[in-house]
Amino acid sequence: MAGEVFESEKSQSRYADTRWDSNRAKPAPGSEVPVILDGGPPAYWWLDHYPRLAERAQELGMVDIIQRPGDTIFVPSGWWHATLNLPESSEDVTVACTRNIFPAETLDFVFPEMKKSDPAFARAFLEILQEKRPELMRFLPAASETSKPELVGEDPSWQLPRRHFSSLSLAECRRRFIRPKQPLIIEGLDPYLVSPETCHLSRDFLSRHFGEKMVAVFRNFRDPKQRDAEDEMEVMRLSQALSQLQRGGCEGLYLYDVSLPLKLPGLLEYLKLPRYFTHCYLQQTMRPHCFSKSWPTLFIGSAGSQARLHVDQWHSHFWMHLISGRKRWSIWHPEDTHLLCPEVLPGKVFPRFPDLSDLEAGKNGADGFHQARRIDVILEEGEALVGCSGCLSRLRSRSSSVPIFGHGGHFS
Repeated sequence: MAGEVFESEKSQSRYADTRWDSNRAKPAPGSEVPVILDGGPPAYWWLDHYPRLAERAQELGMVDIIQRPGDTIFVPSGWWHATLNLPESSEDVTVACTRNIFPAETLDFVFPEMKKSDPAFARAFLEILQEKRPELMRFLPAASETSKPELVGEDPSWQLPRRHFSSLSLAECRRRFIRPKQPLIIEGLDPYLVSPETCHLSRDFLSRHFGEKMVAVFRNFRDPKQRDAEDEMEVMRLSQALSQLQRGGCEGLYLYDVSLPLKLPGLLEYLKLPRYFTHCYLQQTMRPHCFSKSWPTLFIGSAGSQARLHVDQWHSHFWMHLISGRKRWSIWHPEDTHLLCPEVLPGKVFPRFPDLSDLEAGKNGADGFHQARRIDVILEEGEALVGCSGCLSRLRSRSSSVPIFGHGGHFS
């Protein structure tokens, strides 16, 4: 083994007393010190990179340890480490056991990293912690409580109310919101829509259960000026897409409108659709058709990913339940569509619209754009947005987000 090797007793003491600063563990761009390798046999790391690290051991706070039978090594949180098995000459293998531990005293350091790595799992973990061990919440910074308005929108003729499902019957939902084409946010559905086993569809859960499924991944949704014909799409395993999302640096990555019945049917076992959305004629026809199994669909978007200004096909109602993350929605009144300069291209059925920034700047002859009735709202985790027939919408992920989406064929 190259580099200085400390004896077992001395190395344990040195290992425990040496503090590896998390900032030092992340080299500057262009540094010769590799920290994270993507793929390749682990032996390459020891052959190609370990010798260079060993030369800078004192500078990096690096130590070498030989662990012998009966030794136990404790690695504090935040320490980078690597292991190499060295069987005795009379044996062929090494046998050891390990366990990741999460002491309460490390919550302030570990939980932010957990949230960054897998926001959905972090949310599920926090809910369990609040229920089972509320006294440990003192180790976390207090979350700021912000009250949400019960009614969003300044124009009385175009507003978006918030209602908790416990006070909203199916009959009232249809009478006051669906039939009059009134958009709505429904709160409190999350515990009943998604199985707790999924940890809010965490990245780890999706990778373990559906990681080998092939999905289409778009990469240009961050640029609203791109047109449909210019969408940059790549087919890859779901686990690969989630891994890129977890590593960061993937602005614009978007799993867009992935049909669960067609692409991820196993995921439907963990979902229960609210009764407000289950009566859909698209799924109740006598004979099957090309849209019989199109919805519900799954979206997974990185921070900054977005959908351009559009109106849903057939001018049907739609719903979107946000499982994790945040999404900013802009919704315009259906009667004001003409103020947003729609254009139907030859051979097409559905209109397309100019870029929102151009409309806001008065370009494309959009002099009356600012007269259009508009609602801007941020959809939070656990909320479901019900959009009315024919309304125009534009959405942008404020953080990495996972929503479930569906159409309501019976609404229109």
